[in-house]
Amino acid sequence: MFFIYMKQKLLYLEENLCSFKPLSPDFKGGKGEYKKAEWLKKYLLEKIPGEITEYNAPDERAEEKIRPNFKLFYKGQTDRNLWIISHLDVVPANDLDKWNSDPFKLKIAGNKMYARGVFDDNGGLCASVLALESLKEKNKKPYFNVNLLFISDEECGNKYGMKYLLNNFNLFKKNDLIIVPDAGDQNGLRINIAEKSPLWLKFTITGKEAHGSCPQKGINAAKAAAYFTVELDKLNKIFSSKDNLFSTGSTFEPTKKLSNTENINAIPGVDVFFMDCRLLPSIKSEYVLKEIDKMIKTIEEKTGVKIKREIAMHEPVAPPTPKNTQIIKLLTQAIKKIKDKEPYLKGSGGMTFASLLRKKDLEVAVYCTTNDSLHCANEYCEIDKLIEDAKVFERIMMNNNTSH
Repeated sequence: MFFIYMKQKLLYLEENLCSFKPLSPDFKGGKGEYKKAEWLKKYLLEKIPGEITEYNAPDERAEEKIRPNFKLFYKGQTDRNLWIISHLDVVPANDLDKWNSDPFKLKIAGNKMYARGVFDDNGGLCASVLALESLKEKNKKPYFNVNLLFISDEECGNKYGMKYLLNNFNLFKKNDLIIVPDAGDQNGLRINIAEKSPLWLKFTITGKEAHGSCPQKGINAAKAAAYFTVELDKLNKIFSSKDNLFSTGSTFEPTKKLSNTENINAIPGVDVFFMDCRLLPSIKSEYVLKEIDKMIKTIEEKTGVKIKREIAMHEPVAPPTPKNTQIIKLLTQAIKKIKDKEPYLKGSGGMTFASLLRKKDLEVAVYCTTNDSLHCANEYCEIDKLIEDAKVFERIMMNNNTSH
């Protein structure tokens, strides 16, 4: 009966949350997270008698000219704070032809829910809300003060979300316990305590335009970019060190590419592409950039082009969360109780705002049951696993003592 009851609440939450398009203005057509935040605040005030505080970031591009950030505070038995932090924004649906249904209308098929954002990050968001709502309906007071924090702009750099909060408010105390439900594994056993350092680079290759019939009169920027891409692949061998905390080493991948010419019969004079590097904590970005600059010189001499390197985004590595901290112990105990299996600690190649919190010497763990569909077409979330996550969070709110 309890599962059916929780499932009904979950489906109602997901159906409404997935109906919004909380896209950053950095994306084409994005207007921000305002409407989704307003609906969620109304829901929380109706279901949970907590206190809501807003920390909205100004953004002239967004609806109502703000990027919403807000907290639901629910008083516990002690003065110690537990935070569960979710993000409101999602990434675009992209190619609609690859979706089997409307990405902004929840589709249910057996144990799976499909929609953009149904997992990233509505999954963790719903699990935290259901956990607190369950305690309230059981008339149980949580052991810790529970703070459910909902923030904007996670998908586009955190400028209007976590970075704005850390730069403008003193929300967190050194002994606070923090969970970010934004990464994990498919079995709900992985606790992430570290992240690689992201380094995003933009390369502009400038050659000389020419007619396609006279390539000798130009310098083909696209061809030089191809040579350069192959050269950059050597970074994987140069920085091949491993770290047992991470499943993979540092990675160096060419990703986004801009259009270089509109017509086929033209030798492009400019070619622009981007690279996504994820560096292990032991790899310093300045060493990577030094090697890249050597490669730039090699390609310039070989082809006659000029290559401009720019840093599109870089977050220096944050120290791992120590394995013996209380939040890790609490999560481990709760997962073992709910899953009846032993959880494990790992590092992640993806970056969450947990790294920003770790830099402030805060106790933070990244945990949820995940899958490989985030940012893809037909993003999905499994109902039973999400409800298990809610049970894990509920136990932590009670300090793993269900007798309170």
